[in-house]
Amino acid sequence: MHPLIDALGARHGFTAVDERSLDDVAGPLDMAMLVICGNPQVTGEALDLAVVAPELLKAFGDRVTGLVATPQAERHFQMRFGFSLFPALIFLRNGQYLGTLTRMRDWPEYMVEIPEILQRQASPPPQFELARGCGNLQAAPH
Repeated sequence: MHPLIDALGARHGFTAVDERSLDDVAGPLDMAMLVICGNPQVTGEALDLAVVAPELLKAFGDRVTGLVATPQAERHFQMRFGFSLFPALIFLRNGQYLGTLTRMRDWPEYMVEIPEILQRQASPPPQFELARGCGNLQAAPH
């Protein structure tokens, strides 16, 4: 991992989770924000989210607990929670899915969208689909 992503746990107290530990860790939490940065060498916004995520937790006080996906679990979580773009924030209540925010947002957008997500009823996550344009490839004419 990158030092900024490592700092989420070491410096900011986020709990690292993988596909085996997420349910056990998130289940007892009233509200959790799972940070899935993605590979910083591929996703330019990965490190931006690693910097912003601790500030988001501060903004919501003790209401939300920070979790961070291990790099090995990121693709699993992508399939499980049905998002196609990195980085992503997944919101859970007692381990149950509330919603996802992908890509970076402006601060005011986070301050509107996150409270809205936190008020939702738990629901199944969406089905994973390839990003638009990736699934419609046709063979070139001969």
